[in-house]
Amino acid sequence: MIALLHAETETALAEGYPALRITGEMTWVLRGQPGSELLIEYEARLNEFFPGSRCLAICQYNRRRFSPELLLDVLRTHPLAVIGTEVYENVYYVPPAEFLGGNPPAAMLQRWLATLVERRRVEETLRESTEVLQEQQRQLGALNRLALGLAQTLDLPTIYRTAYEHIVQLVDCPAFGISRYDPATRTLRAEYMLSDGEPLDPALFPPLAIPEDAPRRGRAGAIITRQAQIVTDMPTKPSAQVTIVGPPGDDRVARTALYVPIMARGQVLGLLETQSYQENAYSEADIALLGPVATQIGLAMENARLFADLLAERDSLAQRVRQRTAELQTTNQELEAFVYSVSHDLRAPLRALDGFSTALRTHYQDQLDEQGRHYLDRIQAAAQRMGQLIEDLLKLSRVTRASLTYQQVDLSTLAREIAAELQALDPQRPVEWVIADGLVAQGDAPLLRLALYNLLDNAWKFTGPRPQARIEVGCLPPSARPARESAGGMVYFVRDNGVGFDMAYANKLFAPFQRLHSQHEFPGTGIGLATVQRIVTRHSGRVWAEAEVNQGATFYFTLGEM
Repeated sequence: MIALLHAETETALAEGYPALRITGEMTWVLRGQPGSELLIEYEARLNEFFPGSRCLAICQYNRRRFSPELLLDVLRTHPLAVIGTEVYENVYYVPPAEFLGGNPPAAMLQRWLATLVERRRVEETLRESTEVLQEQQRQLGALNRLALGLAQTLDLPTIYRTAYEHIVQLVDCPAFGISRYDPATRTLRAEYMLSDGEPLDPALFPPLAIPEDAPRRGRAGAIITRQAQIVTDMPTKPSAQVTIVGPPGDDRVARTALYVPIMARGQVLGLLETQSYQENAYSEADIALLGPVATQIGLAMENARLFADLLAERDSLAQRVRQRTAELQTTNQELEAFVYSVSHDLRAPLRALDGFSTALRTHYQDQLDEQGRHYLDRIQAAAQRMGQLIEDLLKLSRVTRASLTYQQVDLSTLAREIAAELQALDPQRPVEWVIADGLVAQGDAPLLRLALYNLLDNAWKFTGPRPQARIEVGCLPPSARPARESAGGMVYFVRDNGVGFDMAYANKLFAPFQRLHSQHEFPGTGIGLATVQRIVTRHSGRVWAEAEVNQGATFYFTLGEM
């Protein structure tokens, strides 16, 4: 039998099994009605037949065939029992050698007594572990509530109060304080002090100067070394310079203090301190507990500072907006007064000048020689040009002050209408109009029409010398847009093959009354492109030009989103 089991074990291992388990039903031993001692001895020695072998013998007992007394003895001598499909550790286990020894009751009594003592020790260890776990869960809950509380406020007093309400659940701190540190002056100033939960006036605690050579202990030591410190040799008398002094009449003296630097983003922001009236009230475990707490407080303080800076910047911006609005209102009032002056005060002398010169020509034509009539022509031309300049200036003013009404504008349709108007001025002039379809924009329709009219009128005028003029209105594809416009909206253009201009003078293009060509070559007042720029700017866009002398010009413009 033993040889057979050895062979079966080797076969199982060769087939890749980690071990061989043998299960035997023990009913067969009943034929000789053996006693429990013989059964136990048999089982105890059964596995000794396979020393060093990966073979395990498991004996099964039929409860209907064996007496309870015999099964009880069997269970006592097995460290493990298989009941159903579960394996259980036998707390009543007695080694077979002891059970089969000369005095089984005494051995069993000794083992049970040892088991009871071990059980008590295990129960005590479990109770202590449970208490530690509960304390850790309580601390973790307080830390979680602290983190949530600090995340919900940007108000410094609320941050301080929230910190105290949770720290008092973690350590003994009848005296509690938070101070702010100014690295520029190396000064620590009290901001939030409590005694038994009651607020103390921070002014009672003088600022603490912390020079570089200050002793590396206490408040100064925690700030300089950026490490928490426990102080046990506190002064025997209350001193606001060293301890958190209670209200008048409170003569208690702190015996232990814990100082934890408050830091955020690598900078020391302040100091968290707790003081106790008990000896050796704090330990390294408290430092490990309050270190992360101080970091949370530091982040909350930094967020509060950033929020305060944001509010200050907002208020400053609002003040600048109000100031700028007032300046704009004043400027608009002055502009309106100027427009009124131009409309009435300046036009009246011009009308008189033009009228009297006309009367002079009508009634005294014969009395003037050729030189006099030439002077008179020049006076009338200058008066008329001055009148046109005033009219253009008023138009520019109206463009600046007009309110905007946004809507979708079909620029292709507008361009075709303007082209028809310009062509009607000289139907015989050969001009090739190339206007792209589908050019739409959001903006004020009357103003966009005025801007487009000025650009096309410009192209019409400066292509005059060309025997075959070409004027194009379109939109750049995304790949051809300038870098600063690539992520924005559409880039429209008006291109012509006219006389062009020197780009060295491009900075004068959009200034009022600035001209790159003489009045004799191309009449005008220099207001058209200035008007275009005002309209495009009011639509949050920009306008620019590219040209070469005698090679034509292209004017680009964008329009911002509503």
